[in-house]
Amino acid sequence: MAKLFDPTSFGDIQLTNRIVMAPLTRNRSPRAVPNDLNVTYYEQRAAAGLIITEGTPVTQQGQGYADVPGLYLPQAIDGWKKVTDAVHGRETESSSSSSSSSSSGSSGGTVDMTKKPEKPGDERPPYDADAT
Repeated sequence: MAKLFDPTSFGDIQLTNRIVMAPLTRNRSPRAVPNDLNVTYYEQRAAAGLIITEGTPVTQQGQGYADVPGLYLPQAIDGWKKVTDAVHGRETESSSSSSSSSSSGSSGGTVDMTKKPEKPGDERPPYDADAT
């Protein structure tokens, strides 16, 4: 019988143990940009085999709550890179739970933060600075 601290796999992802940290919204990212508080928070929990980060809007239109880290500004992507580098440095996998707070009721999906871009330019989602 498998034990909690035994390694396992989840699809193509190899996990160091069977512990999965569920997403929690922290509201610690002014202007939707992850910062050192986010890095510390996730790095402290990096003993989990897989971390699913908080709901992360992928467009400004989906930003429904104040101080939630987004994934649509270049500065936010740089902030998440610091988080994922810290977590991966401890041999833990991470995935972002995308969110949308639009009035249409559409739900988010998952952004795989463990995959490297396939070609130059794929590392950042489209961003329209004039979008409201």
